[in-house]
Amino acid sequence: MVCKLLAYASAVIVLATASNAMAQTQEQRNVINHIGDITVIESKCPTLKVNEPWIGAALTLYKVDLKKTKFANMLRERIKLTSAKMSDIDSEIACASGIMLYGENGINVKKLLIPK
Repeated sequence: MVCKLLAYASAVIVLATASNAMAQTQEQRNVINHIGDITVIESKCPTLKVNEPWIGAALTLYKVDLKKTKFANMLRERIKLTSAKMSDIDSEIACASGIMLYGENGINVKKLLIPK
């Protein structure tokens, strides 16, 4: 009986630790996805830049630490995905998309991209 309890307790601890290490909230995934997207848009659009103070605030608010492997990997994957999707898009379309999605009145997140 004691052995079963110890086995169950060990399993619970292992599962809790593993799931906690991998857990990200939907808000954290959203922050990573938006940062990945605006990073690609910024690289293709010469007239827009990332609003770094706003990004810093989002990273802090949602506890996204880009020094942690899980978040860094998520961001790399998102940048790779968005780069592939935007590979055939010229700078004019990239800029228009950036303004529409992340500009002053962006429909995704307002003011994440600002004029240079």
